[in-house]
Amino acid sequence: KRAKTKSKKSHESHEYEFGGPWGAAFLILWSHWILYYFWYCLEFKSGSLYLPFSSFNQFISFPSELYSKILTHALPTWYTLYCYSAFLIF
Repeated sequence: KRAKTKSKKSHESHEYEFGGPWGAAFLILWSHWILYYFWYCLEFKSGSLYLPFSSFNQFISFPSELYSKILTHALPTWYTLYCYSAFLIF
């Protein structure tokens, strides 16, 4: 006869990768933001890293400046949408 094995509940703590759900959410948001930041530096600051820390007003206004640049210069065109769709389909 086989001995019945009792199911053991693991009381060990579960370890998450990337710091758990909060770390994963931060990584997702940060990875998108950093690409737009690099694009901004390359396109508008001649490739040099832009650090808006010279004044508090500059630091506060940088996200809105970046957002306005994204809206006016980084929106995809119909051609881009067509190419990306063709890539996904084929």
